Amino acid sequence: MSTADELLKLKQLLDEGLITQYEFDQQKSDILGNGFARQERENTNPFYNYHQPSYPPPDEQWPQNSHGASSTSSHMRKSMKVWGIVCFCLAALGLIMTDGEMAIVMTILGVMFVILARSQKGDKYLKSAHIGRMRIKKSTFVIACIIIASMSTSLISITQNESSDNSANSTSKSESTSSDGSSDTTAEDVPTIAPEAWLEFDARAWEDYKVLYQMHNSLMDYVGAYGNAQISTLEFYNKCKEFYNAFGTASLSYGYGSNDVEKDYLDLYAHVATSDQLAAKNILKYLDSNDISDFSKANACVEKAKEGMIMIASNRGLLLQKAGLTEEEITAKVDAEYAELDAA
Repeated sequence: MSTADELLKLKQLLDEGLITQYEFDQQKSDILGNGFARQERENTNPFYNYHQPSYPPPDEQWPQNSHGASSTSSHMRKSMKVWGIVCFCLAALGLIMTDGEMAIVMTILGVMFVILARSQKGDKYLKSAHIGRMRIKKSTFVIACIIIASMSTSLISITQNESSDNSANSTSKSESTSSDGSSDTTAEDVPTIAPEAWLEFDARAWEDYKVLYQMHNSLMDYVGAYGNAQISTLEFYNKCKEFYNAFGTASLSYGYGSNDVEKDYLDLYAHVATSDQLAAKNILKYLDSNDISDFSKANACVEKAKEGMIMIASNRGLLLQKAGLTEEEITAKVDAEYAELDAA
């Protein structure tokens, strides 16, 4: 076989991936550069074959194919890149949500995956990563990334806790200053009001309370009359519809408070009216469906209304104190007005 034929066959083997570039160069040099020595080896060794397999140097890879380790390594690198992209997306989400811990941890993990993606699967060292002459192992790099992420989250948590403590201390100092008399937050929230204004507000609120009190008791009287079979179902049904509308209108009529104290006080009135309205509604549902659970709901709403009336009576004493009345004057006023209310 001529030299040209041998080179052509050798090139065909290289193109088909049956030999590496290293083998091709070695065989080509053997054919072209030292023909005499090659002939001598063929003469002295009849089993000599120039196509003997030779192993590539450590830094050279075997030819890649669809089923080999190189394909697996490429797949692993792509997976690492995908995980890196996912981590960076989560880090961006953390920034949007103002979650500093999430943003830092995901950024560190993203960098870790990207760097690992640049290294071969079988190599235990990172590619082009070294400290001086010492190369960095992959396992050491991963552990370092995890430690840095943990330390970062701990540092952020400590910083946030210190900020919360500082805010709490500032609030405590402000409250203590108010108790010493240098500044009073309650006085800032509620403007100074003349005693006559408090008395005027109390008089109006008391008139509304008497109407609400009488409506509540009237509803209870009709419930008792129906339970004792003193009125028909139709009459009781129509009365409950009237109560439902009346309590609904009343719940919207308590918006005349001029400061936070008055508004909070009138919110109790609205609470009582709304509770009684829901009681009437559940009674109507009970009369329609005869479901005992609806009647139980009505009883629960009545109890809430009673609790609201007790709170109104308790808070009224505070209002009368702001009007400048003594405890004896408040007790006498309240007792006389409640006696008058019960007699009506």
